[in-house]
Amino acid sequence: MRRGLALRRHWPHLGGAVGMWLWVAPLTRRCGSISVWTERRAMAEFVRLPDHVAIMDEYRERGTTRSVLWEYETFDAAQIRRDAEAWLRSDDRCRAAGEAPRQLG
Repeated sequence: MRRGLALRRHWPHLGGAVGMWLWVAPLTRRCGSISVWTERRAMAEFVRLPDHVAIMDEYRERGTTRSVLWEYETFDAAQIRRDAEAWLRSDDRCRAAGEAPRQLG
């Protein structure tokens, strides 16, 4: 999580960056982020940043990495967060049932 917080120093300088939520669930040893971008190209540039690549390389063997991409017509932070939380909860339910998670969008 500390490395993720350090990565945020790039945020003010990233074209297309709208917002980011970092989350952690210590009891289940899970963490992650939800980010919002104006366009796919901007997100792709962020994903290729050396600091981001280093974080992903460091955590790759520590668990499962999942991602999803949704596109919205308008920015609604509350809706984006609800969708992300529902997607994360679907993973929890699927793990308990031994199934693969489904994508919402």
